[in-house]
Amino acid sequence: MAMFDDIPLNARSLSYRWDGYDYRLQLDPEHLTVEWKSPAYSRVSKTALRDLKPELAVEQWVSEDGRKCGRLALACFAASVVVWFSDIRPHVPLLAPALLLFGVQYMYWGIRAIYPRNRTIVRAQNESPVVSIPHFERLASQRRAFEDSLLRMVKRARTDEC
Repeated sequence: MAMFDDIPLNARSLSYRWDGYDYRLQLDPEHLTVEWKSPAYSRVSKTALRDLKPELAVEQWVSEDGRKCGRLALACFAASVVVWFSDIRPHVPLLAPALLLFGVQYMYWGIRAIYPRNRTIVRAQNESPVVSIPHFERLASQRRAFEDSLLRMVKRARTDEC
C-alpha cells in the first residue's frame, strides 16, 4: 500500500482513443482496470497485478483498416472509370468525379493506416494479452510514466505473493 501512495496521480491512469474506442487504464493497489468504450459497445476488465507478467513487450503492428481502405479505394476508382465510360454519365454528370474523390480519400486513409507503429502489450501469465498501448507521440510521457508505475506495482505484487 505504501508503494502505491508513492506513485504520482498522473501515473496511475492512462486514457487514449484508438481504433474507434476510448480506453482508460487505471491502477489500484491490487488490480489493473481496463475500460474501453465505443458508441455501441462498452466493457470493463479487472486483472490482478500478481497475474500479469513482470515485463512489457513492444511490438510493431499494421492496422487492418489499411487493407479495407485500400480495397474500397480500388472499388471507387474502378466504379468511377465504369461510370465515366457508361451511358449514365450524361444523367449523373458528377458521379464519376465524386467516386474518384472518394477513392483518393480512401487511398489516403489506407496509406496512413499501413504505416507500421509500435505498441506495448501487457500480458497475463498465460501469455494472453490484457491490453495494448499504442505509441502515439502525444501520449509518450504519460505512457512511459504509466508503464513504469505498472511494472513497479506488478513486481511488488509478485514479491509480496511469495
